[in-house]
Amino acid sequence: MISNRGLRHLALRVADVDRATEFYCRLFGMKVVWRPDPDNAYLSSGCDNLAIHRGDAGDRRAQSMDHLGFIVPTVAEVEAGYAWAQANAIDIATPLKHHRDGSVSFYIRDPDGNVVQLIYEPSISPLEIINDSGSVIKGREENSMLKHWATAEATASFAGRFPQLPGNFRDTLGLAVSSIGIGTYLGESDSATDAAYEDALRAALSGGINLIDTAVNYRFQRSEKVIGKVIAELAGAGKIRREEIVVATKGGYITFDREMPANPRQWFEDTYIKSGIVAPEDLVEGSHCMTPRWLEAMIDLSRANLGLETIDIYYLHNPESQLAVVSREDFNARIRSAFELLERKVADRRICWYGMATWNGFRVAPSDPAYLSLIDMVKIAGEVGGKDHHFRVIQLPYNLAMPEAFTAKNQRLPDGSAGSTLAVADATGLAVCASASLMQGRLTRGMPAVLAEAFPGFDSDAERALQFVRSTPGVNVALAGMSSAAHVTHNLATAMRPPAPFEALMKLFKRAE
Repeated sequence: MISNRGLRHLALRVADVDRATEFYCRLFGMKVVWRPDPDNAYLSSGCDNLAIHRGDAGDRRAQSMDHLGFIVPTVAEVEAGYAWAQANAIDIATPLKHHRDGSVSFYIRDPDGNVVQLIYEPSISPLEIINDSGSVIKGREENSMLKHWATAEATASFAGRFPQLPGNFRDTLGLAVSSIGIGTYLGESDSATDAAYEDALRAALSGGINLIDTAVNYRFQRSEKVIGKVIAELAGAGKIRREEIVVATKGGYITFDREMPANPRQWFEDTYIKSGIVAPEDLVEGSHCMTPRWLEAMIDLSRANLGLETIDIYYLHNPESQLAVVSREDFNARIRSAFELLERKVADRRICWYGMATWNGFRVAPSDPAYLSLIDMVKIAGEVGGKDHHFRVIQLPYNLAMPEAFTAKNQRLPDGSAGSTLAVADATGLAVCASASLMQGRLTRGMPAVLAEAFPGFDSDAERALQFVRSTPGVNVALAGMSSAAHVTHNLATAMRPPAPFEALMKLFKRAE
């Protein structure tokens, strides 16, 4: 036998070396390790070598090849990769298939017609490749992702750089988190909006905001991708550390990739139904899904979009929408299955904490079909993950026009008495992020004079409305959509003042009796 270290080298003849190099770098994260001349390029994933040589297109004089393959670590990542390839109009040679031996794969064609297989193979995919020094050689995607997650030390260091923002940082999940977070929901799915969000994110992270909120479906994944681009840029330049930033995203809604396809129904069927990621019966109202398989695929998709090995906070997105179709018993069973998956993802360091981002669930009366009992959700989390479960944060609308989280005693406290959502969150150790703090801009002007009396010294109704939210006891972070650097500057003016005292808040509202 000839001593060797496995099949790690392949050479391809292609018509256009630049085009082929771009394809393998873009799709598989390979890097050019040597470019001796325009007719030759050598690429690597860290443990292999792909040679690309210019030749006549379709040249088969010397030999032929059926296909080449890339090993994928998990089934979920194969499924997420297939969805991405479909969404990005990659030439699919053979659709996704679950094989009898437990492997899962699909095939694509590169620009020269070479067939490339993406495969999870049970006996190979879990293996780690060790180099001569004993270190594990990671895959290209893992190498390109930013490691680690938000830490107490790093977030405290970030907070210390902004003494001009008194009271802006508070203890949230054991971290120093800004009282104002940047939201990325609104805006067109176009390059101009991408560029505006890039400017806003740079301004936020350099100005004292270290919580970023998004969702995989926001602007058809474009918001997540912009966030990933800016974090990588600033971290690469040494302006921030990954551990200083808290990134929260959500999964639950079906999403397209970057834009609405010409035939949405067909795209959805080809991308998700035929691949087996979603079964028709898993969908609620044609747009919502929270099965473990779907959530696993979406977590991996969000990690890839954000360029983060670990997501700090992962929310189930508006889970109450499922109650329009399923019974309360079935809903709780679905929540349990989702929580089980999310606890596994915490153990795998794919996420740090999980929670629920709701619109109606925690605000409405118990008689409402969409009502969610927070204490029941905490109980399910405890049954799944024990007393140290990671269901530690919720998100719900809270603003001057939607004050129910503070004023409505629609929830049940641990002792059985009635209390507000904020009171139950406090009693059960949950952090609260308030969404829609400015009600998508509708609370930024024309507010009654009593608001200015309660919060003097501010220049605009927008600042006063934001001050109301961040000053409410029990609210950890007031989220506000900021799609421009100017929005960030305006909102940071609020953070330059400490939160208002409780007495000022009571000039506007009082607790429900």
